[in-house]
Amino acid sequence: MPPLAHYKLNGDANDASGNGNHGTPTDITYPNSKPGLRQAALFNGSSSKIRVASEILPLGLGPWTLATWINLSVIYANDGLFNNGTGTAAGVRTSWLFFADNRMRINIGDGTSYLAIYSTAGASLSGSWKHLAVTRAADGYINFYLNGQPHGGGANTKSVPDGYGSSEIGRNYFSNSFIISGLLDDFRVYAEALPLWMIKDIFNFGRGSEECEPWQRLIRPTIQPVINDQ
Repeated sequence: MPPLAHYKLNGDANDASGNGNHGTPTDITYPNSKPGLRQAALFNGSSSKIRVASEILPLGLGPWTLATWINLSVIYANDGLFNNGTGTAAGVRTSWLFFADNRMRINIGDGTSYLAIYSTAGASLSGSWKHLAVTRAADGYINFYLNGQPHGGGANTKSVPDGYGSSEIGRNYFSNSFIISGLLDDFRVYAEALPLWMIKDIFNFGRGSEECEPWQRLIRPTIQPVINDQ
């Protein structure tokens, strides 16, 4: 299945999926690592964010996937990678953020209370390019992935109702003080829980290969690029 939203972040926050879920950046720059190479979105840790006017995650207990490349200079607990939600602890929301000990965390709130699910501890998530992904299966189970490999997860019974209206990339729902510091690239949202082989495909193609579309292998063979070495 093609993505619901695909932010290549190569100079803008437009949605390349064709679904029109374009983002509005605030205090975002798009530096090149070397002349002629593609860009990534630089978040300043204090005021940067990308706001999307639509709620781009499936509601209820429907399956979804979030995936992105990061190169963060430092990670603080509660810094946000993505949120659909309201600004209260018991609000209606889905938030993908960091926790202590370099763990990822998903908070899912139904308007009354919330459930927090964590990735495996111990692996550094900052200081170099890393590929992160998180999926919610049809039964609600959350799985985390780091560089194409499973990285913990847990059961979830919280159902997210309609009505939270918008999404943000790079900021926690709760406060402007929880904003990532560093680079983010190739942010994807899917309305299904991608299997492990698809997540590995995205990672193995490497950062900057944002044209990788692993779901198309279900309907046609992978086309290898032609290299002109003359």
